[in-house]
Amino acid sequence: MGDWNVTVSGHQAGTNLVTLEEDGCVIHEHWKGARGETGQSFNYYDRADAKWHQMWVSNTGNVLSLAGTYEKGTLTLRGARDEIGGRHLVHRLSFHANADRTVRQLWETSSDSGSTWAVAFDGLYRRKKG
Repeated sequence: MGDWNVTVSGHQAGTNLVTLEEDGCVIHEHWKGARGETGQSFNYYDRADAKWHQMWVSNTGNVLSLAGTYEKGTLTLRGARDEIGGRHLVHRLSFHANADRTVRQLWETSSDSGSTWAVAFDGLYRRKKG
């Protein structure tokens, strides 16, 4: 939780305010990209399927539903959707807390059902001072 500056390869990518809602049952992400794009996600753990879930919605109309598990210090979520034009993409997001209290978010996509992956976003989250 907290207010984060996010960089990619040392360059400012945006900011992310992450809050706890619903008595701590929902993690709410408020993304503001450096180029003006925004988005929000709602993250929660579902005891029925023993998985973490994320629903992402952006101001550009992108929607993504992901689910996954937390193992060995990394939360990994996967989801798939058909893009405009018919291309089917699988998305894989992983979040890993580093020893220096930063968090790495690696977002990868696959157009061949997960045989190969391309990096879509590799961000470093550092808490804002103050």
